[in-house]
This record gives sequence, C-alpha cells and structure tokens, in this order.
Amino acid sequence: MHTSIGDTGPQIRLFVGVRPDEETSQLLASFLEKWPHHPGLKPTSVPNLHLTVYFFGNVPELALANVTALTTLCARGISPFSLTPDRIQYAPPGQEPRMVWARYQRNADFRAASQAFHSAYTVLYPAHQSYLDPIPHITLARLKNGFLPELEHAPVLPGLPANELVLWRSDSTPKGVVYTPLQTWKMGRPR
Repeated sequence: MHTSIGDTGPQIRLFVGVRPDEETSQLLASFLEKWPHHPGLKPTSVPNLHLTVYFFGNVPELALANVTALTTLCARGISPFSLTPDRIQYAPPGQEPRMVWARYQRNADFRAASQAFHSAYTVLYPAHQSYLDPIPHITLARLKNGFLPELEHAPVLPGLPANELVLWRSDSTPKGVVYTPLQTWKMGRPR
C-alpha cells in the first residue's frame, strides 16, 4: 500500500530504481514495437523503462533535499547485484490483468536494497507505507478494457545488472506519465 506523506505545500512523486542496461532496453524496445496500436494498450515509452527499488510516493517539494540525502546514504550501503530473468507476464499476479511486466526472480539483494530504503525513509516519515517484499519487474504496458496483447513471442530476457540507482520524479501529463531522472548514484559496496 502506498500513502502520501504530509500535505503541506506542493507535492512531487518520487521513486528510486534501476535503469535497464542497453541490451535489455533494446530487446524490450523491439518487443514493444511489435505490439498493435490499440486503445486498451498503453506501452511504456523506452525512456520510461525502469525497475523500481523503492517507491516514496508523494513527497512535499521541500523534502526533496532530505530524500536526495537519504538516497545518497542508502546507495553507499547497497552492494551491486544482478537480477535473474523470470518471464514476461500479465500483472499483477493473481489479479485481473492491468499491466504487462518483464518480471525477474525474487532476489535477497534486491529485497535488502528495498528494505534499506524503507528503514531509512520511515525514520523521516514514520507513517509511510510501501511494499516490503516487492516483485522485481519492469512495467512494459498498462492495460484497460480487457485488452491483452500477445505474449507468446516474448523475448528471452538477459540478466539485469544493478550497479547504479536513479532517483526519478514522476509527473502526469496530458500525453501520459513522464519519469525524469533527478540524480544517479553508483552503489557503494562492490563485491
């Protein structure tokens, strides 16, 4: 469950995640290009492809410096890791499909990174709630009106290296959601 923190002043929507590497981006871009244009299908634009590590939600604009400092500290304490591909699937699992995911296998390092952010962030904002054991995935499309694109010829994904974290801002625009990278950090404890 995601909640907003505070309601003082203008809010911005933030999350921290991993950009897909070049090989994964090209593979997913080729797959997305093959889908038909359909009103029930909203593919994710290639620049917006990402794997969320932690979702902050709506944050007062005045707290951006706090979130940036927190991300700096967390990034230093997280070792680079790699995610093993699972499958491309309709999502969320076990529910009426609303998305298509490039899903990765659950991973202790990914879970630890997500929980490190949760532990640090809830010190600043104790009421914040987020998923404590998220499924690592890249959202490829949003679905509506029961439309299901063909997944039969989905590509076999390579492993996804995670050695940098990106703080993104999410903005809704008339043309759809735009994710703007605000800052990038190298993860701090190489193995």
